[in-house]
Amino acid sequence: MTEKRNQTRRVARGKYDLFDINSGEYLGILVNMTTEGMMLMSRTPIPPDFVFQLEMRMSRPFRGTASVTFGAEALWCMRSTGNGHYWTGFRIIDIADETEGFLAEMIASWKPETRSAA
Repeated sequence: MTEKRNQTRRVARGKYDLFDINSGEYLGILVNMTTEGMMLMSRTPIPPDFVFQLEMRMSRPFRGTASVTFGAEALWCMRSTGNGHYWTGFRIIDIADETEGFLAEMIASWKPETRSAA
């Protein structure tokens, strides 16, 4: 898979659950994020090329906020080896300026993801 990301993704610090606002369905847990996109882990596959209106709920509020909403498109989904879960990559496509600023500040407080040399 070719890397297309413009920003360094950061590993989520804490528990962030993602829900489809339209169906109310729980989609999965946030793994890492930038202000442009994110990856989540789910128990069921999420169809690529599908657009979601998402609510991200935080187990610990950040700056007094416990949830945010934004639109995102699922770009890819693949089965994880070993645990039967699925990894899905999303591109954020619709977000209010204030929400984007909030996420940028929150994400900046997380550690950058590091890759081990192969």
